[in-house]
Amino acid sequence: MYKKNFKQLTFIDCEYLRKQRVVNKKISIIITQKDIDDAKKHLSKIYNSKIYEPFAIKLIILNKIC
Repeated sequence: MYKKNFKQLTFIDCEYLRKQRVVNKKISIIITQKDIDDAKKHLSKIYNSKIYEPFAIKLIILNKIC
C-alpha cells in the first residue's frame, strides 16, 4: 500500500491500516494535537461514529510507516 495524505484515506484504506500491527521500528514520528483532531474529524465522517483518540493516533502512525 502506498502512503496517502490522511484526508485522502478511504474506508478501505482505513480498514487495511486498522488490521496492521504497530511494530517497534524505532522511528521518531511527530504528531501534533491538530493532526489528531483533524484525523478524528476525517475518520468520524468515514465511520459515521465517534472516534477515540487512540484509534486516530494508531492510524496516523500506521499511515506514516506503512
